[in-house]
Amino acid sequence: MEKENIITVDIEDFKDSQHVLDYIDDDFAIVNSLEGTPYSNDTIKLNCFLIAVCIEGCIQLDVNYRTYKLQAGELLLGLPNTIISHTMLSPKYKVRLAGFSTRFLQRIIKMEKETWNTAIHIHNNPVKSVDNGEDQTVFGFYRDLIIAKINDELKRSEKSIKEIAEEFNFPNQSFFGKYVKAHLGTSPANYRNRKEE
Repeated sequence: MEKENIITVDIEDFKDSQHVLDYIDDDFAIVNSLEGTPYSNDTIKLNCFLIAVCIEGCIQLDVNYRTYKLQAGELLLGLPNTIISHTMLSPKYKVRLAGFSTRFLQRIIKMEKETWNTAIHIHNNPVKSVDNGEDQTVFGFYRDLIIAKINDELKRSEKSIKEIAEEFNFPNQSFFGKYVKAHLGTSPANYRNRKEE
């Protein structure tokens, strides 16, 4: 039996796929297609957290050597060290991916017993169906990740507010300001100043 060649994939590996990226930095990536992404036909080992949402069609893949079929309205949750292989895509598939580093999660989530229980559950049940009620939970989780990343940028980076707005693909600084105020309770400038105190 031939030894399987496993390629480790991290956030950095998506930087060469700019044509399918909605956003990327050192800790976070949002990918709008698998087309042209690195290693899509190889056996990979995740070195990041991954959320894959099937929008249309279906995807069959092996996750930790168990076969799963991801259909429209389902999502795949991948933890670091997850092995993904034998990926097959239906002709008219649409998938969206969000990947984030362990470092990013460590900054925003306090690691407690419940967190580890959740991680074990995700490892054992990587594919989730998204019905109307859960749909809001998934998008809420995704929104919370974005807010946490914005919080981190406002708190820790030297970038201007305009640069942060552009980095997150907001159409303008005014819209970014309204978004931040709606989710963090104050303007980006006030939030940044408050965090420095």
